[in-house]
Amino acid sequence: MSRGFNNNVDGSSDNTFVNGSNNIIGRGNGGSSVLGNSNEIKDLAGATLVSGNGVKAVVNGIHFGINNDTVGRAQAGIMVAEGEGDYIVTADGIEMFFNTGRLSIPDGSVWVCTMNVTVTNALNKKHTAMFAFRISKDFNIISSLFQAASSVVTTLFQVGDLNVLSLNIDTITDTSQHRFKLISTGAIGYPFNDVRISASLQYTQVL
Repeated sequence: MSRGFNNNVDGSSDNTFVNGSNNIIGRGNGGSSVLGNSNEIKDLAGATLVSGNGVKAVVNGIHFGINNDTVGRAQAGIMVAEGEGDYIVTADGIEMFFNTGRLSIPDGSVWVCTMNVTVTNALNKKHTAMFAFRISKDFNIISSLFQAASSVVTTLFQVGDLNVLSLNIDTITDTSQHRFKLISTGAIGYPFNDVRISASLQYTQVL
């Protein structure tokens, strides 16, 4: 359902609700809701909630914006990722994925983020942690391409049974993506099998 003017909703994005004008909903985004003007949900982001003006959503979640002039200029939101696997020995890592897979943020954008992770396993071991960091997609004048970059990750808080957890953000394997891996280090308790991770990523973007 679309209310307003000049909204462009791809035919594959069924069961969407749009209330506003000049919004674009790409393919594969069925079940999305957009309230506001001049917003864009990129192809295959998935069911997404957008409120406000000038949002560019690349992953399903809840996104807010306030700028009509440049889509993505001033926005914030929250998204969910998950991972599963085993910590067999110290320094093992488990990668976390969003609904779209690995994260590819808009070219030229800068995000300041916090990530909350909740971890458990088949033996009811529990661990929670919070991390803070900055990620960006910067133009490289040598390659003439936009490339993923990340600051150092700061651990704000953690408590639990899986020794020490740290967050690694890989921007080398594929320079168009940010890959998030949760690492366990310590001397005791291994292996931790059947580990399940749920994470929320809160971001503020400028473009």
